[in-house]
Amino acid sequence: IDLQDDFEIDDVAVDGGTVEGPSGRGGRLRFSFLRELTLAEKRLDGVTLTDVVIERVDLTAANLTRASLRRVSLSDCRCLAVNLAEANLVGVRFTACAVGMANLRFARLQRVVFDRCAMSSADFGSATLTDVVFKDCQLEQAIFVGARLRSVSLSGSSLGGVKGLVNLRGATISLEQLMDIAPALAGELGIEVEP
Repeated sequence: IDLQDDFEIDDVAVDGGTVEGPSGRGGRLRFSFLRELTLAEKRLDGVTLTDVVIERVDLTAANLTRASLRRVSLSDCRCLAVNLAEANLVGVRFTACAVGMANLRFARLQRVVFDRCAMSSADFGSATLTDVVFKDCQLEQAIFVGARLRSVSLSGSSLGGVKGLVNLRGATISLEQLMDIAPALAGELGIEVEP
C-alpha cells in the first residue's frame, strides 16, 4: 500500500507487505481487509475507516487523532500508545489487542467492545462512552477522569489503580470488583477509612 494524504481505497485485501509513505492524513479506507502490516508511527489523523477488518497489524504510536472508525474489527493488533484523541468509534470491536497507554481523550465511543485486551494506562479522560463493553480486560492504571459513561460494562476486567473512579457512574461492575476498588474510591471521595 502506498500511503499518501487524502487517499481513497475501497475493496482491498492486503496480507503482509510494506506500507510506504509516512502519512495518510484525511484518507478513507472502506470494505477492506488488512493483515500483518506495520503502521507504527504513521500519521493517519482524520482518517475514515468503514467496514474494515484488521488482523495482527502493528499500530504502535500511530496518530489517528480525530479519526472516524465505523464497523471496524481489530484482532491481535499492537495498539500501544496509539493516539485516538477526539476520534469517533462506532460499532468497533477490539479482540486480544494490546492497547496500553492509548490516548482516547475526548473520544466518542458508541457500541464498542474491548474483549481480552491489555489496556494498562489507557487514557479515556473526558471521553464519552455509550454502550461499551470491557470484557476480561486489564485496565490497571487506566484513566477515566472527566469521562462520561452510559451503559458501560466493566465486568471481569481488572481495575487496580484506575484513576477517575468517581467518573465510572453509568458503569456496571461486579461485587468482587467493587471490593477491590473500594479503598481507592473512598480516597477519591475524601472518605477516611479507619482500620
